[in-house]
Amino acid sequence: MSTQTWMSGGSGSGVYDPVTTGGDAVQFSENEGWFTKGKGRTYKFGTYKESGVKSICTEIRNRSRPRCLFVSFVATVLIILALLIIVIVSSRNTAPKLPVQAEYEKWEMRTTGLNFVPAGYQNTVLIKYSQDDGQEASFYNYTKSLNDTLNVNHAPSHIYDGSHAVCNESYNPGNVVCEQPISLFGTACKDAHKFGYPAGQPCVMLYLNLPVNYTVRGLLPRDGESYIQMEKAVGDARFNANRVGVSCEPATAEDAARVDMKKRSGTGAAPIEYHPDQGFPIYFFRPRTVKEFIPPAVMVQFTTIHTRLSDARPVQFKCTAWGKAIDTQGNVINEDGVFTSSFAFLMH
Repeated sequence: MSTQTWMSGGSGSGVYDPVTTGGDAVQFSENEGWFTKGKGRTYKFGTYKESGVKSICTEIRNRSRPRCLFVSFVATVLIILALLIIVIVSSRNTAPKLPVQAEYEKWEMRTTGLNFVPAGYQNTVLIKYSQDDGQEASFYNYTKSLNDTLNVNHAPSHIYDGSHAVCNESYNPGNVVCEQPISLFGTACKDAHKFGYPAGQPCVMLYLNLPVNYTVRGLLPRDGESYIQMEKAVGDARFNANRVGVSCEPATAEDAARVDMKKRSGTGAAPIEYHPDQGFPIYFFRPRTVKEFIPPAVMVQFTTIHTRLSDARPVQFKCTAWGKAIDTQGNVINEDGVFTSSFAFLMH
């Protein structure tokens, strides 16, 4: 007996062809096994297993498509946002940064040469602090260091016990410790004014250190080029043959652009003030029998620095002591006639 089956892929006209098949045929009546959906004809579940599976998949796909599209859209947006975050973080990490500790050498007090107080940020030569109200803690260590130095090395009480004396060109015995009174360091560079730091006019104390019993002399015309440079840097008004002249200047042209060297501050002070203005007294460096020694100092105030700009960066200065140091055998230890020290300010 032959069995009638629907041909897969029929014309959809309602006509079917009787065929004789093997035992895998599925029997159903003429009007069973299909229904019309849309333009095509789909078999009932279980009537024709292969077409039923396809029907289920199609149905699931049709129902899931909007959800899949939404999930895909959200995933794409999240991926784009993640990529943007990575790019932004990467650009920040590679963008130029303000100088940090690693870019500045460590501060040190050298036994021979020109030194300065206070030590800078994280014990480097960068003096970094904030001028904003309520930010005194950012420069507290600097002003404390300066005040302690004044009190220890230049306190009047030392003078009255006989071991220390205020020396000059005619009185500088080798059995006493010569001192400079605090009054020599000007009125602005005092603890009462926080050494100018809140006003953006910071003070720095320079010291000239030499080994025991070394002497020093100021530069003379016979010193040639060094003398010519000293004349330009120190000027006639501050030159004294019995002093080691001192000068400070911006280290580079870029630094100079942030220091108004031709304009006085609001208080009438010069762009760079020196106290005492003629430099280090040479009579401090003499043969002496006492072990204690307080090196001479010069207080320097910088009154026209501009670092609080949109592209804030440190301003570096180079300070020079103009003189030749001579050892106990009469040999000059610095033929170029200079001792230098550098430091930078960053006020924000």
